[in-house]
Amino acid sequence: DGARIAYFQDVRLGPARTSAATAADRRLAIHTLATGSVDLFDLQLVGMGHPTWSRDGPSVIIQGTDTEGRQGLLQIDLETRAKVPLAMTREATDPRRIAPTTAPDGRSVFFHLVYPSPKMLQLRDEGGIASLELASGTEKVVIGGRLTAFAVSPDGQWIAKTSTRDGLQEN
Repeated sequence: DGARIAYFQDVRLGPARTSAATAADRRLAIHTLATGSVDLFDLQLVGMGHPTWSRDGPSVIIQGTDTEGRQGLLQIDLETRAKVPLAMTREATDPRRIAPTTAPDGRSVFFHLVYPSPKMLQLRDEGGIASLELASGTEKVVIGGRLTAFAVSPDGQWIAKTSTRDGLQEN
């Protein structure tokens, strides 16, 4: 509804720190525009990013890595502060789920599906854009290939994308 903004904020705990911020210093921040108040959520994750609002309002979906090294998508309930894993890796060779965006109808989440490689997260042909149906947990690749960015149309019928092939950018 546009009343709040979700983002990640680095916080400093304890005495002034001279080192760079780490994942332990990051909090999910929910900023209420009307009042200016900011509510910080300590999610106890070792990595997190890309918050996107669920269409039901009181929750945010993020990409994150838990303390056991599993990476994937988690839903954060803003009222109870519960963390619900939606789709998480099981093995180090499993694809990573990054940059989630909620479908306009709220029934699924689109995201980049990126396979790990020796150079961390490198775009490879077997990745792409995938969707996760929230009710059933069914995941499927919607568009395969080396995709660098995407956007879902307001009616949910189209996906705009950019991709790379052999280092060349395509639209």
